[in-house]
Amino acid sequence: MLDMDADEIAKLVDGAYKNILEKFNPCARQLISAGKAYLKSLHGAVASSKTYLESISKLARHAHQATWGGSTDIDSSNFSCRRRISMKVTVNRFNQTENQ
Repeated sequence: MLDMDADEIAKLVDGAYKNILEKFNPCARQLISAGKAYLKSLHGAVASSKTYLESISKLARHAHQATWGGSTDIDSSNFSCRRRISMKVTVNRFNQTENQ
């Protein structure tokens, strides 16, 4: 190898680089393609998870409003019943005192 001239060494080095690039390029392209596909699937997963989260939030909001509205309805009907009972008790006491 020592008796080779600079041109032969340059040809050997160029051949080695060319061989490396020919074998490396398809793998690099494949890696880049796989990376792009992975990134695309991640974007899809993010979009799906955002939609899922919005749906769950909307469902929770509706459930909370329905529960809150239901409890106020129960509260107002309780208050109404208590008022009627209180009025009946008052009327009964008044009638009892008049009858005595």
